[in-house]
Amino acid sequence: MEYELVEEKKQRRSAFVRELKRLASTDNLQRTDRQALAELRGCLRGTPADHLRASRYVAPHLGERASSDDTFFYLLAGLFAFHPDDKKGVSFGQAFGALRETSGSMDARFLALLNTRTDALPATLRRVHALLKSKGIGLDYLRLLEDLCLWSHPESYVQKQWARDYFRSGAVADVPAATDDVTNESENAE
Repeated sequence: MEYELVEEKKQRRSAFVRELKRLASTDNLQRTDRQALAELRGCLRGTPADHLRASRYVAPHLGERASSDDTFFYLLAGLFAFHPDDKKGVSFGQAFGALRETSGSMDARFLALLNTRTDALPATLRRVHALLKSKGIGLDYLRLLEDLCLWSHPESYVQKQWARDYFRSGAVADVPAATDDVTNESENAE
């Protein structure tokens, strides 16, 4: 029974990210898809009204009952709509690791991110994600959603994996080298 629930969650998460990719596809970007992406970007503000507007795209992928994971579906929708550069297999730790050489403060910022409480995670991720977008660095959105849903695990599995990925990578394959000073851009993003 538990295995079925885990599989169902994985399938819902995967279908959700596929739908986001479909909406952002340049092959068939219609007016309604552009409007959908704009409404999904509104999820980054985190207001109940913005979530309600985005519900037509997010709610079909949520479970039957409200869950703590629901917040992360809305957050991911906003992050994806803001920067729809999906790179399969690139964890958030790897993506952020590509910024390490751009500023001496990246390690401190990353460690602060790893220590972020679940309730403060949306605001922190919005700022960090803007930094990744400014450098054209993509990441695996399905993996990010799965990681976010496990963020509050008492063993901190996600944070430990992100730390491994971050400190092992100086750059990610197929990610442009980030060479600008990031300090000013991150201050502008906040």
